Amino acid sequence: MASPIRITNLTVIAHGANWAALQWTAPGDDGTAGLATWYDFRYAQFAITSDNFDAADHYELPFFPHTAGQGEGAMVVGLSSGVIYWFALKTSDEVPNWSDASNSPSVTTE
Repeated sequence: MASPIRITNLTVIAHGANWAALQWTAPGDDGTAGLATWYDFRYAQFAITSDNFDAADHYELPFFPHTAGQGEGAMVVGLSSGVIYWFALKTSDEVPNWSDASNSPSVTTE
């Protein structure tokens, strides 16, 4: 079984003093097909890569992945104002086979 494909279109679409809204496209269970099982969403005050992913803070998403190709979105709350944050996520299938860390967009809160 293949792992879910790496997400490459994670994007910050809005932000405020203590929150950021992000969107991405759901990967599949095996590459780009099917339904993945879990997301591991992280944020940090440094650019997140596969090498330092576990050092970033975990943020619990209130949903599981949707069908491959569907738009996903999350609102991260509880951030500090005037701080630059980076975000990233990994996706897993049921085995679990984990994807590499996604791209890591950043934003400075107001």
